[in-house]
Amino acid sequence: MGKKQRRKEVTAGLDAERTCRDKLEHDFYVEGMLSEDRFKALAAEQSAVIESLDQEAAELAGEVDLSVLFADGEALAGAWAESTLADRRMLLGCILKSLTIVPARFPGDRTPILGRVVPQGVASRSL
Repeated sequence: MGKKQRRKEVTAGLDAERTCRDKLEHDFYVEGMLSEDRFKALAAEQSAVIESLDQEAAELAGEVDLSVLFADGEALAGAWAESTLADRRMLLGCILKSLTIVPARFPGDRTPILGRVVPQGVASRSL
């Protein structure tokens, strides 16, 4: 089974488990159909399953292959334009190992900041 298929299964499982949790809470709080002890036991089991699936989903999300996106300049530009600040930081974190800003050579140095930035890529020594 591929990672993409497993991600779909985990996402579907999470949706189903969250729906069950919501029904369980409804049955306890609204309908009063469960004793408190039974509710606590079922809720603990439900939370454990959801936590496990959340963890697996996070691991699968961390394994996403972004090489296709970075190989296509137009797709990358589109993703960048539509992304939030957090998304942009994540994208930069995928390709940058470090970013060094060289200090000014002297007080009042008018060297443009982009001339003083030295990026180091994940796959290379410097960009």
